[in-house]
Amino acid sequence: MPKCGSTDLFSRIVHHPQVLSPVTYQPHWWTKRRLENHAPTFLDYLFLFSGPAKAIRLRIPEGKEIVTGDGSPSTLFEMGNDSMSTLQLVYSVLPHSKLIAILRDPTSRLFSEYLYFACGHKTICSREDFHRRAETAVSAFRSCLSTSSVTYCLYNLKEKGSIRVKLGLYYELLQPWMKLYPLGEQLLIVRMEDYSSNMLTKLTEVFDFLDLERIGSRYMSDIASLPQLNNVTSSLKAQVGPMLSKTRDMLDTFYKPYNEKLANFLQDDGYLWINYWKTA
Repeated sequence: MPKCGSTDLFSRIVHHPQVLSPVTYQPHWWTKRRLENHAPTFLDYLFLFSGPAKAIRLRIPEGKEIVTGDGSPSTLFEMGNDSMSTLQLVYSVLPHSKLIAILRDPTSRLFSEYLYFACGHKTICSREDFHRRAETAVSAFRSCLSTSSVTYCLYNLKEKGSIRVKLGLYYELLQPWMKLYPLGEQLLIVRMEDYSSNMLTKLTEVFDFLDLERIGSRYMSDIASLPQLNNVTSSLKAQVGPMLSKTRDMLDTFYKPYNEKLANFLQDDGYLWINYWKTA
């Protein structure tokens, strides 16, 4: 999901010697790009992987597996607005692919996204402005739920880029994918907080999931020690200050039932994100 460490995770995955990155690691073709006016074609999308494809052809006789992938986080949450949903399209073309979803405390994710889009683009931003926007967004989503299903609200309620509360409803967003891509076999869920605090263990888990060969501990340590990428919001948060307590309380209350669904399904209370912010 956006602002959950997907850029950083992808950048470390491609440092494995069996992994090759496409020309653009977040093309967003399966979602918004293919629906644009004068949109790039599927062949244009495939061209992004021409380098990895050539390497795969060359190394097949040697029996060496090569992996490549698309790092677009939008693939898992934007279903498109045409007759074929993103999930249906991806599955019809890539039924045997493996997917990785990295998630974080949804309240913190929303604030980070606000800092990135609102403050990062030099518009007026503040903790108070975030509270107002978040309050409006939560109210709009609850209003939608009063007359429609969660699924309808997820994919039809329009939200502005800097405040997308629905992206924190992880279980609802991932459930359709888990029906086609079995959890553990073709879909791996990583908690960003675990990834940040124990990167070596989580990277090993990711590489094993992708069926990559184990590499030396020194090489793994080098990958884990690489500079963190796309951490723009840390400096912005220092300027704006921490989220207001009343905002966090409001958002934690809103996300609580959805976090409970995810934690119950995964049998992992870490996905409740209870009081995580107090130690973050």
